[in-house]
Amino acid sequence: MPSTLAWIDHQARYITASPSFLALLSRSADALHHQHLSDIHTPACAAQLQQQLARARDTGESETTLALFQHDTLYRCKIHWVAPLEHFVIAVSPSPQTAGERQQQLGRTTPLFKAALDEQITLAKRRGKQVALLSLEIMKLGWVEASYGAQASATVLSEVCERLSSSLREGDGLYRVDEETFVIQLNNISDAAAAVAVANRLLEKLFYGIRLERQALHLNVAVGVALAPSQASDAGELTGAAKQALQAVKRSNQSGVRLYDPARQRKALHLSDLSELLQPSFEHLSFRFRPLYGVRSHRMEAAQLIPMLRDTPCTGKDESQLQNLLSSDSLCQQYLAHMLNALQEPLTDLTHQKGFNGIIVRIPAMILEAPEFINHLRAHTQWPEAAKNLLFFEVDAVEIQEFEGLLFDLEALGFRIVINGFSEFQPSLQQIKELEPEMLKLEENLVQQMESHPQTRALLENITDMAHDLDIPLTADGVQSAGQRLQLAQQGVSLMQGDYFGGLLTNDLLIEQLILEKL
Repeated sequence: MPSTLAWIDHQARYITASPSFLALLSRSADALHHQHLSDIHTPACAAQLQQQLARARDTGESETTLALFQHDTLYRCKIHWVAPLEHFVIAVSPSPQTAGERQQQLGRTTPLFKAALDEQITLAKRRGKQVALLSLEIMKLGWVEASYGAQASATVLSEVCERLSSSLREGDGLYRVDEETFVIQLNNISDAAAAVAVANRLLEKLFYGIRLERQALHLNVAVGVALAPSQASDAGELTGAAKQALQAVKRSNQSGVRLYDPARQRKALHLSDLSELLQPSFEHLSFRFRPLYGVRSHRMEAAQLIPMLRDTPCTGKDESQLQNLLSSDSLCQQYLAHMLNALQEPLTDLTHQKGFNGIIVRIPAMILEAPEFINHLRAHTQWPEAAKNLLFFEVDAVEIQEFEGLLFDLEALGFRIVINGFSEFQPSLQQIKELEPEMLKLEENLVQQMESHPQTRALLENITDMAHDLDIPLTADGVQSAGQRLQLAQQGVSLMQGDYFGGLLTNDLLIEQLILEKL
């Protein structure tokens, strides 16, 4: 990181500073001008700076290490005395701290940290490089203190800091966010592969046991990786993306590294964006039902719940509108509660409709990733068993890898599972057999491409064979023509949905349609 500069007069007052220095101070040039050191810095920092100014005036130059802008980061300060102009020039850059210094100075990241991170992202854009942020959590650190005491926890923390700092380059940043979480800033990174390689190296460093009371303590470490500007445009988005990647690793309860994937993990938003989106989004959120018709019965046997945001359906893989709505754990819980409340009445009404099997509700990954998902679901579904049996949860096949235990918990609560998304991931026959889903679903793009793409036809046949081998009903999404309906029926699909079978229905129209079909 290039040094940031400031100019100070012989009375220890700021004259001016570079934009990067101003960003670290969170001040404008006008606000800084003529301010004394004691007006800007802590008393201890200002006093030490004045000592260094005096030394520089005597010797021409001085150097020290200070927590100059914030308490959690040390900076190396080089001060030059320019005699002809009678002022000082101060150059500042992050200090390559020792492990002991890092442990003492590590603290919470602050708005000033984000200001400096924004500056690095801007610099990376100009250079065609990346800034990587690693969110690293030591998952046993709190347990160590509870089991062995504060001194043992301090010993482990010191060893962790030493191992992490010894693996970083000069100019990279190491910060402690809370008891168990660290943030590592990698500047001037070429691409995602380089950032992931560093994360894996850190993981390897922490893998070796730490000696504690004559035994080796092995830590579980999760690392989330995100990059800017390729995955995030500013510090707020970058920190949010790294956190989401970390949460994805923690779901497995195992050590590992995860690179942020915007397609599966929600994009971080500024707090100002959240405040604007929170209330209007739920005000305009409603639900409709897409009928699923039985191939043999020619009647509606189920329905898919479709979220409607500002009268626009959020369906299938196009969940971009839900990305903003579900941009935090608390919003995910609010959405889940809102959806379940909206379903309570129609599910109760539908228990009286013979031949109707249930409502399919798609659960995106951002909902599954939310903490306490199962507990929150349990608290909001104190329904009669007949109503609960009508609720199907649809998840993508790829989520079986990460949330298999959670899906078993859902089934234990009495809910049924529908598996979708086979074009992106194909679980093994054993995985499907153990989970025992109620249905397998062919997504819309498979249905649309089955006539023109040989690879799609082969995949569709594999899924069909698997469904038949396991005796699991097969349904298809996105059916738009009689030809597609006929072809899918010949392959053993038992339920279909799509524009061919009509538009979306309100709750009242859904009940009315079921009654009319029985007349």
